[in-house]
Amino acid sequence: MMAKPKNGKRGKTAGSAQKWSIVLILTFLFVASAFLQPVQARVSATILGFRASENRYFTIFYRERNLRLAAILSADSDSFARRFCSELGLKKPATPIPVYIDPNSSGKTEVFPSPRWVNGFYDPAKRIIVIKTARQLGRGAEAEILVVFRHEAVHAILHENIAHIPRWLDEGLAQSFSRGFTIQNGRTLLGVPVKNFRNYLPESAFQHENTAKLAYTLSSGLVSYLRELGRTPLTVFLKRLKETDLETAFNSAYGINLSFFFYMFRENYLSRYTLFSLIVSDEGLFGVMTLLAVVLLLIQKIRNRRKLVRLGEEDEKEERERDARLTAEVAKTAEGEERKGGREKNLTQGH
Repeated sequence: MMAKPKNGKRGKTAGSAQKWSIVLILTFLFVASAFLQPVQARVSATILGFRASENRYFTIFYRERNLRLAAILSADSDSFARRFCSELGLKKPATPIPVYIDPNSSGKTEVFPSPRWVNGFYDPAKRIIVIKTARQLGRGAEAEILVVFRHEAVHAILHENIAHIPRWLDEGLAQSFSRGFTIQNGRTLLGVPVKNFRNYLPESAFQHENTAKLAYTLSSGLVSYLRELGRTPLTVFLKRLKETDLETAFNSAYGINLSFFFYMFRENYLSRYTLFSLIVSDEGLFGVMTLLAVVLLLIQKIRNRRKLVRLGEEDEKEERERDARLTAEVAKTAEGEERKGGREKNLTQGH
């Protein structure tokens, strides 16, 4: 009697093979799409009239007139990506991110139209960075295009590492690693009560004209303080954000809640921007000494000028007196000659 085939085991084997076939197909499609994406971007850019400067993490697309700006970005882009990812423990882009230098223009050359006040933007759906400021930049203003690029590059790298990142942290990192936090920013935030900080952190605060400025400034300050507290807790914070919510991730990394962090930020970080703190700080003292030196130089310059005027007046007075004495001597000599001539004439007539 023939044994019955074990249909269950055969069916299980067939199902496993089918499963692995699907995995292999999906892997192939993923690898192929990753390979074809930059190729497709280059072909599309060529059609749109762009040239390409290929780098490890960014491909700069530009037109002939923006060659100098493209060279500046190419020289900076990869090194910036390495520094940023190294400091925060993030993965570098697996494939180059396209960066288009597409200045605002009233003609038909603008490929990625945007409002005139936009300096640049990152489009996560298309995975592209667009720089819009090039038309306004002249020679000597190259630093501005680097600021715009680094800001948008931070957004792009963060998007590829963390699926859901709070807007204030996203913008704060972009501001901190591009333009930085200035004394004017600190002076501005001193006027905002701690209890109102949370009003400027939601997504909506960055989208309204009356709150956007403070929202960007506050986010920049908060992240600057986080960086000052150390690299390790910040990298842990970003890592935890991939797995849990904001409050839990922050508490796990820093051991405090956000409300207490805001208080620390106000008392420990912003306090250095009070007028008294600025004056007694090393930078403030240097500024005061420099100002004092400038004032002393101005006083000395004024004194020297007055001295020169006084010396000039004295020289003129001496010259007038010398002329007067000379004139008197000439007149006296002439009078003596006239008298002598008169006496000689009288003697002649007498004879």
